[in-house]
Amino acid sequence: MSELKCCPICGKEIDIENDLYIPERDWKPTFYDPDSGGDPINIHCNCGLEFSTGTYDWNEFVKAWNTRTPMDNIVEKLEERERYLERAMNESHENGHRFSEEKAMNERIAIRYAINIVKQEINKEN
Repeated sequence: MSELKCCPICGKEIDIENDLYIPERDWKPTFYDPDSGGDPINIHCNCGLEFSTGTYDWNEFVKAWNTRTPMDNIVEKLEERERYLERAMNESHENGHRFSEEKAMNERIAIRYAINIVKQEINKEN
């Protein structure tokens, strides 16, 4: 079997025996489902993440599970949102509109925190 990457949410290693449903191994005929062959391959991580591509093909499933969005793209999107909030705050002051500065500042702080976490992960990967 091909190796699965860890859970992208909690970082836990996927236990093939407990966290993974494989129809050939786990499906048993029942009165209500005597011959379907079971559901597609899926993962149920302890953190609550559930993942299924709708495929019964192991290699296709592993490829989809192991495909992750590059961290650089995440940083780029977060920084884009941060710039938008800064522009909105500046325009609000210039035009005399009421813009929730406190809400925008809180979001910018959260974004900056998220950017730092993602950058730390990038450094770990390199």
